[in-house]
Amino acid sequence: MSLIQAKKYIAELRKKNAETGEIDFGKTLCPSGGELRLDNTKNENYSFRGSLTFNKSIDKGQEHVVSAAVIGELSSSRYSGFKITKRGYLPERGLIFDKIESMTDGNLYTKYNEWLLTDAARGQLKDNLTNLVGLIGTATYSYRNAYIFNVNARIDFSNKFGDASNDRLLPIWSVSGRWNMHENVLRNISWIDMLALKMSFGYQGNMSAQDSPRLIIKKGGTDNDFKEYSSTIDRYPNPNLKWEKTSTYNVDVDFSLFNNKINGTVGYYYRYTTDAFLSKKVSVVNGIDTYTVNSGNLKNQGYELTLNFVPINTMTTVNGKRRGLVWRFDPNFGSVFNQLIDKIKHKDQVLQDEVTFEDYLNGRVQISGRPVNTFYSYRYKGLNSKNGAPMFYGTEATTIVDGEEKDTSEIYEAMDREDVWMTVMEHSGCREPFLQGSISNYLGWKNWGLSFNLSYSIGSKIRLFRLYPNQGVVNGPEQNLRRELVNRWRRPGDELNTNVPGILSGRDHLDAVFPWWDGETYDFSRTLWDMYDFSNLRVASGNYLKLSSISLRYIVPESFCEKLRVKSLYLNLSGTNLFTLCSRKLKGQDPSQSGSTDLINISVRPTYSLQLNVTF
Repeated sequence: MSLIQAKKYIAELRKKNAETGEIDFGKTLCPSGGELRLDNTKNENYSFRGSLTFNKSIDKGQEHVVSAAVIGELSSSRYSGFKITKRGYLPERGLIFDKIESMTDGNLYTKYNEWLLTDAARGQLKDNLTNLVGLIGTATYSYRNAYIFNVNARIDFSNKFGDASNDRLLPIWSVSGRWNMHENVLRNISWIDMLALKMSFGYQGNMSAQDSPRLIIKKGGTDNDFKEYSSTIDRYPNPNLKWEKTSTYNVDVDFSLFNNKINGTVGYYYRYTTDAFLSKKVSVVNGIDTYTVNSGNLKNQGYELTLNFVPINTMTTVNGKRRGLVWRFDPNFGSVFNQLIDKIKHKDQVLQDEVTFEDYLNGRVQISGRPVNTFYSYRYKGLNSKNGAPMFYGTEATTIVDGEEKDTSEIYEAMDREDVWMTVMEHSGCREPFLQGSISNYLGWKNWGLSFNLSYSIGSKIRLFRLYPNQGVVNGPEQNLRRELVNRWRRPGDELNTNVPGILSGRDHLDAVFPWWDGETYDFSRTLWDMYDFSNLRVASGNYLKLSSISLRYIVPESFCEKLRVKSLYLNLSGTNLFTLCSRKLKGQDPSQSGSTDLINISVRPTYSLQLNVTF
């Protein structure tokens, strides 16, 4: 956190009156001084690994080769620590904490006293132990170095899983094969240096680090009502939780052509995850409101293409002098498709037991048939011609049904709340791209070398930074405003030329902060300002092409290095994030930045460096 951000943070905690400059005793969370956060963690890790290997040719011509290995692993990890936040910190007065008289008459720091009772203020101790035991076996058979078959197996044990032995132990295995076609059927083709087909299939597992087969109680202090020590449930026992299992299929082709001028790999993979961890809603009488179960299925597939071109390579070294020219060109492509699957629910049905409209907006909702990180947005309609307030489809006070005007609230009351949300929202896309990669280039001439890397991403959607984090309230002079507000609505007719709402006051402002659906069971937003920031108007394409790095290097000749009595010497000038080609709608916002924050951020800035490297 920068100094400016820290001052702004403390100012927000202080809660001073904008007119008088005095602290509001009932609302302040830090009456004096600053805030000190301590978070000490101690890690202890132990591991043991032992292996036995076997390698033998089973014939005199060494055409048949067999190898095997057995590996045992044992590890234990324990971390403990203490975390606490203290306020009233005065570092400039000898690293002391101010004495805050919070219980005197007329000086009751209500919110501050409530904060003192939180876990952050009272401090938290943490202690976690994880034990793992693994046994690995591998066997490989090779025939004439053309056909290679491999089998791998692994069994893991963890104290994090259920009491049932079949859940504590997870067998993981895989089989793979490789056919080096250049060793036999393609041996006489001169322009093929190497061509190999690889295939594999296997199972792997994953365990949840947050769950335990035992009940974990969090012991607290004295309860004010019962005058007894109190405890809360931190983790509910989950003895039936099983491993999350993933089956993986891979097909790859490795090749090297034209005297190694063109090299690369083309691959396809398919992954299917069963017993995926999902959070289910349970009754609070259990002491918790969510519980982890093995209920989800996830399908993930993609394509990968890695290429390496060397069109020119005449570089040689003669008597310590570099001569010639080299050009290397390396494009990489990766395409990913993932889809949540439920065997019972149809496409576009929510898999979670309990969701909120915020889950739809933030991409946390899990929907059958949709990719992970799919998000939704409100449907922007335009600006009100009378006051410049934003309007959205589905939020009209009345709706025409079969030629008859009805109150929209009555219609929504008869609908399921998720159906109401889908009435006012629309599918915006996925935060994850389906195609991404990079293109690397290197040009070398004599002692000079120029390299640069272009990265790209295609298929994602992102939100613009929030324009109204303060619910439409005009910021004070100590806070920045976005430049977009210069083009805001000011008078009737401006709605034809701008989509930036105007500054509302009086009844118009109250209607925007407390809309007619506020507090209803089908509530689909907090305010109109939130709807504007999370509307389809504020969604942009995440596609980009970025010059992520560039470097120019000069290597000093060996003869000159000998005169300076050094082994080597080079000078390097480099830069990162020099430019980005992306949607004009972003207006300086980097495609990697999300619009969920209410801070005014700048885009990712370029960096430059000059380096002199000397080796003696």
